[in-house]
Amino acid sequence: MYEGGFHNGFFEGKGRLTTKESHVYEGDFSEGKKNGNGTMTWPSGRKYTGPWRNDLQHGIGVQYDPKQGTKMQGEWKEGKRTKWLSNPIKTKGENNKALNSQNGKRSSALPALNRR
Repeated sequence: MYEGGFHNGFFEGKGRLTTKESHVYEGDFSEGKKNGNGTMTWPSGRKYTGPWRNDLQHGIGVQYDPKQGTKMQGEWKEGKRTKWLSNPIKTKGENNKALNSQNGKRSSALPALNRR
């Protein structure tokens, strides 16, 4: 099921797509494909937030793992993760503060996402 903009019969602009497998994508569409920034949530609760190109993860994004209670920044190319760019950061409870080795302060934020 799709909720959002259309143009010339294609999904266009901001939208929300829920598949029959219960995957939910919220974000940018262009010519009927996931293009731009968006978040995909899988039935397990796992999430990817970041850039998309031609329906595939592509660029620097963040993957959330609810079972481990962590998030990690990585790089994806054409739907495949090519490398991790951060260590796991706890996202639940008091232990969600990761030590930032650059300045010795505690932070729960990942570095800013690069847009490609």
